[in-house]
Amino acid sequence: MRINWKKTIIVTLDIILGGYLVVAFSAFGKPNVIPRVCTQVNINIQDEATSGFISAAEIKSRLEKNRLYPLSKLMQDINTRLIEETLEQSPFVKRVECYKTENGHVSISLTQRMPILRIKAANGEDYYIDDNHSVMPN
Repeated sequence: MRINWKKTIIVTLDIILGGYLVVAFSAFGKPNVIPRVCTQVNINIQDEATSGFISAAEIKSRLEKNRLYPLSKLMQDINTRLIEETLEQSPFVKRVECYKTENGHVSISLTQRMPILRIKAANGEDYYIDDNHSVMPN
């Protein structure tokens, strides 16, 4: 019986190449997951100069009260959707956008509702009516 060296070498090289590909995809296919920590929170209020109903300090205190303020937390544990939903519950907030960046920053950008009418009740409570005819308690 005669050995076909050409075929034997090709099959051996195919087995070695297949083994290398399996090892390469399993060992090097996962990205380097470095646990990043939030180092900075940027709160940008679009209409702060004209409306002035919500300040960055008030946004920070609301998030801290709900244990959602992201500073010094792991980036993977920060839920931007939950931050948006919490801030949108305020009657003075029209729209919120929250996102994370690769360098460990969290940006919160919000737009305030613009009141067009203020109602002072006899019992001392204030109400604002915005351009969508929504009533906002003070």
